[in-house]
Amino acid sequence: MAGKGLDAAVLTGKIRNTLHTLLPLASDHQQVLGLLNGALLTSHHTRFATMVLASVKRHGSDVRLRLTSAGHMPPLVVRAGGGVEEVATHGTLVGALPSVTARTAEVVLGPGETCLLYTDGITEARGGPLGDELFGEHRLRRALAECAGMPGEAIVERVQMLAAQWLGSGSHDDMATVAIGAPGRAPSAVPGGQV
Repeated sequence: MAGKGLDAAVLTGKIRNTLHTLLPLASDHQQVLGLLNGALLTSHHTRFATMVLASVKRHGSDVRLRLTSAGHMPPLVVRAGGGVEEVATHGTLVGALPSVTARTAEVVLGPGETCLLYTDGITEARGGPLGDELFGEHRLRRALAECAGMPGEAIVERVQMLAAQWLGSGSHDDMATVAIGAPGRAPSAVPGGQV
């Protein structure tokens, strides 16, 4: 989102309320983005926003995601084996152009796998040894690879902690993360009921 402070908070509230109203249409990401874009264009705000829409459905032990980026960085998926994949979704931001174009991607998370959505405040956190280097996507991917098999809450905490440590006492943009995960497999029972 462009801006900070009261104006950004008001715009965030408007977007949240509009999305809540559009919830019955949640299965059609393109329609939701189009209606939200229209609502923002007809308001007195001259601000825009980026976002990722996510629809989540449990299917047995898997979690199926539909993700649509509107000007936002693509989410990253942490696979059980430690691989990190970028979700193939992209699109234009909302509130700036007459129409929004976006590509929706579908992802299946197996047990113990997680999809991380994050703001550019994470990758653009400026710090490090000399205080002038970006945290960057390569550090984020490396950190996520080390988080394979961890629950989503732990991944969010780890990413937030690493970005904050990278910043040190420097200033930063909003650093938000959201994790969507498929629960790991429960340990198998030991025959005879003894451990």
